[in-house]
Amino acid sequence: MALPVVRQVKSLLSLFAGEYFRRRSLYSIPETLKHAGKQIRRAYDLFRSNGKKLQDPSEWLLDNYYVIRRSLEQVEEDIPFAFHRQLPILEDPGNNATDRTRIFSLARELTPGPDSLLSINGAVSFLLRRQKKTPLTIGELWALPSMLRLSILEHLSNELHSFINGSGGGEGVSVAVLNLRKIEETHWKTFFEGTSQVERILRTDPAGIYRKMDFATRNRYRNVIEELSRKHRLEETVVADTAVRLALEAGEGHIGFHLLDRQGRAALEGRLTGKASRRPTSRKTAAAAYIGGVALLTILFLVLFPVKTALSLLLLSVPAAALASDLASKAAVSLTKPEKLPKMDFSKGIPDSCATMVVMPVIFSREEELNSLLEQLERHYLSNGMKNLHFALLSDFADAPFETMPEDSRLLEAVRGQNPFFICCTDGGNGTPARNAGWGGRGNGESFSS
Repeated sequence: MALPVVRQVKSLLSLFAGEYFRRRSLYSIPETLKHAGKQIRRAYDLFRSNGKKLQDPSEWLLDNYYVIRRSLEQVEEDIPFAFHRQLPILEDPGNNATDRTRIFSLARELTPGPDSLLSINGAVSFLLRRQKKTPLTIGELWALPSMLRLSILEHLSNELHSFINGSGGGEGVSVAVLNLRKIEETHWKTFFEGTSQVERILRTDPAGIYRKMDFATRNRYRNVIEELSRKHRLEETVVADTAVRLALEAGEGHIGFHLLDRQGRAALEGRLTGKASRRPTSRKTAAAAYIGGVALLTILFLVLFPVKTALSLLLLSVPAAALASDLASKAAVSLTKPEKLPKMDFSKGIPDSCATMVVMPVIFSREEELNSLLEQLERHYLSNGMKNLHFALLSDFADAPFETMPEDSRLLEAVRGQNPFFICCTDGGNGTPARNAGWGGRGNGESFSS
């Protein structure tokens, strides 16, 4: 008799397998594309070999066949099964729909008839009205362009089939081509952010920072919302709203803390599930694990190569520790996924509130070096010159036996008045009585930032 745990595992596997094969059976896009592509290719070959005077439908197809082929490939590339299975489906899509996802049903509603063009502004209004009751997911909105292509390609295939068989049709070929072109020309990132309810919620960030970030960073935040929504089986709008509420409770905090930071995300998940959040692994714990790994590998190498004397053991421990450190570093790099830092959007210039300064830490030792340093700073300025971005030499003097030396004033005088640059110089050494050591790049940078 199977143990209860084994029965539960078998039950879960059966459930997941059943859901997988059910969704797989609903994934009809490759077959639909194959059928539509076959009909369109048949019409293209027929029109190309026809020596008679071409009619409007055939001209449109022959001249724009590359647009149609590109659309067929785009749909197949943009909606693989792994993505399709995440899209909500309709139990009764009606109208003999070739795809049962909710977004495809909406795409069919948005697809105009054979005598009218697709209206992007109309699509925005339509989606905003539809989402007053049930918001669309992030994935659905990103799938919309390809679903529109799929719907239009179906219409085009039917039009060409009717035209070839002499049962009418053909009038919508030109409209279908123009609509496919319009889909290519539309800026879908702007469309997405103008119709996403998750985006609308995130833009209420109490700190007012989210809307000022670049698109890649905002998209990274939305990806976290998607991930948490799937993980905890919650609406994406619920996850986004909870992140904003937690930021408000922190006193106009930024939502990024609860989406990207490990501690903040743990707090968010705790609020979503109503359970105590698991404490994330700290950097100290990670460092201890790395050092422990190096120590264990070093001991392992010493065990594998036994020695008889203490001197031999000491000599062998150095290369063993170096090899262990190298292996541990490579393992850490391969197992740790690097993350990009959040980024503000300064594509239209740096606002007054974010004015910043680019500094070059340098050591003033000889007057002959100053011109070279100023020329280098000028190249940076000419390459990146914009409002609210300033440039400076962050200078220090070489180590000296006294806090001030006779040549200091001469070096400073040589760089005065170098507009539009700033010259920032430390006021002396570190105060040691025997010798005034320069702070160097790091020390100067720390002093300048504080």
